This record gives sequence, structure tokens and C-alpha cells, in this order.
Amino acid sequence: MEDLSLILNEIIQKNENSPKTMEFFAKEIGISNAQLSRIKSKKSPLSENVINKIYEYFVRTDKKYALELKERLNKIREEEKVFVYDSKVILTGNTAIDNYARLLEKLSQQNSLLIVEYRDFPVSLGRFPHIIELSVEAIRNGLCIGLFQPFGSREALYKRHNLFGEKSSKLTEPNKFKNADKIVNSYDYLIRLAGEVNNLYQSLKNKLTHDAKGQVVLYEAEYQNEKKVMGALPSIVASGINSKLYYASFLDSTGYQTKIYEWISTINDEFLFIERSNTTLNFNAVKMQFNPMITYWEQKKRLPETEKEINEANKEFSLKTLFGVDEPVKWKLCSL
Repeated sequence: MEDLSLILNEIIQKNENSPKTMEFFAKEIGISNAQLSRIKSKKSPLSENVINKIYEYFVRTDKKYALELKERLNKIREEEKVFVYDSKVILTGNTAIDNYARLLEKLSQQNSLLIVEYRDFPVSLGRFPHIIELSVEAIRNGLCIGLFQPFGSREALYKRHNLFGEKSSKLTEPNKFKNADKIVNSYDYLIRLAGEVNNLYQSLKNKLTHDAKGQVVLYEAEYQNEKKVMGALPSIVASGINSKLYYASFLDSTGYQTKIYEWISTINDEFLFIERSNTTLNFNAVKMQFNPMITYWEQKKRLPETEKEINEANKEFSLKTLFGVDEPVKWKLCSL
């Protein structure tokens, strides 16, 4: 196995800006110096998130090196899994995933709903694969899972990336080109995120049989000016880029319960899974983000999973039906 500390020294010296120190490089890629130091000294694991941040930094100037570096770091990450890290890392990660696992067990029944909005990469495929099995079991028992990806399809994101790239290449003023290039490169993250959510969806679908009592459906945002390609994407709000939002509805001894949860990646690449109270995050406001899919489920106890059913949901439960005005964002089925 390559020595991770030597690779980190190599990339710190290779970065395009000065000073060439670990503290400066950590700031450049958007993590803390303490986190990078812990990874270098093998007190914390090398995560997929950190690898992606390093890749994003170098891909702007040297795509070949960035790809080779990502492959080397991923190999180290796989080989590192045999090591035991300090108890704080394990405790935080396990607490979050155990809480989520308990929620899946609670939802593993008919007439239960789980909505997940992905503004960050799914972690279950790579770091917690047993969560996939728990999710599949819950779907078999009747859970309906709706995966929502708010940045649009990979195809639409590629179109914007290529169009912006072509236009930025024609800019002659250095400052304008630099700023435009940053916008173009931001699409690398969104395209990869769309791909990872698609992979998660496909992984769940592949494990399900026709006798499953529940469903899993992937919806992607479709903007009203999608045909113009240049339509603006929603803002990546400060509370969203390192988090995933969960809307859960289930039946217990007291009747139907609605809960809002949030999965958060912390500054040290650890995880928290927390329940949000109705006073800090209104349930109806969250429900509105996924209109009209949740209302359709409330009426029929299933999510719309065909174009016909989505049209029916829009016709019966959309804002246009109530107020005569369309939502700025509509959800469409993933085209996989």
C-alpha cells in the first residue's frame, strides 16, 4: 500500500497556489487543517468526501493527474478499511447509522412513507452497505421510498456543463474567464451526485422482487425553462450541501406520525442523524417541497411511479389545481 502521508506531501507541493503548506491546502479544498492532519497521521479514515474534494481541486488544471490521484487514494481507502480508528470516529458514525437503521426498522411495514432529498452523496452504498439490505427489507414489507434529486437529470446537467464550457472558452478577459470556469467546474459535483443517486436507486431496484409490498421511486427536478438548457438551478443553501432531508410518515399505537430528520456531514467528515422539531422546521413546509407526491401517497398509500400517475397527481393535488399557478420546479421520473 502506498504511504498516504507521502501522497499528501506530493499533492500539497503540487497545488497551484502558495504557500504550499498543509494548512493552506486544507483551506483550499474546504476541510479543516485538523481533519487533514488526522487523516495524514492515520487517526481518522480517508473518506470518499475528502477524496472527491482533492479530485475537484486538481481536475480544473490537470484532469489526467486528478483521475490517477483519485484512483490511488481510493485504493488506499479500500485497504484502510482493515484498520481500527479512534473511538470518537467510530462512535459518531455508528450512532448516526444506528439511529437511521432503527428508523428503517420502524418503517418496515405497510402504509409507511420515507422521502429523502439528496443534496449530498449517498453514503450507504460505499460505507454502510447493510443499510441497503435494511431498506430492501422494509420495501418488501410495505415501505414506500421516494428519492428526490433536486438538481435535474445527468443529461440536463451535462448539457448545461457543455454549453457553459463552450461559452466560457470564448471569454478573453482573464477575471471573467476565471469566474466562468469556476461555474463550469461546479457542474462536476452535480453530475457526480446525480450519478450516485441513480446508482443507489438502481441498487435498490435490482434487489427487489415483484412481490414487494412497497416501492422505491426516483424523482428528478425538471425546471419550467428546461428546453432552453440555460435555466437556473436552485441555490445550494448553506444548510443543504452537506445534508440530506428525510420526511417520514408511519402508523404506531397512537395513530399516524410525521417526522422530519436530517443527516448531516460534520466538519470532521463524521455524521449526525437528528430529528427536527415542528417548531424549527415546519412539516407542511417540507411536504410542500415534494408536492404533489406526498399528497398522492396520503390519498392512495402509494407513490406515483408512471407518467400517467404523475399526471394524475399533478392534476389532482398540484398548486395549479388549488391556485391556478404552477410550481417553479416539477418532479419527473428518472429516465433509467
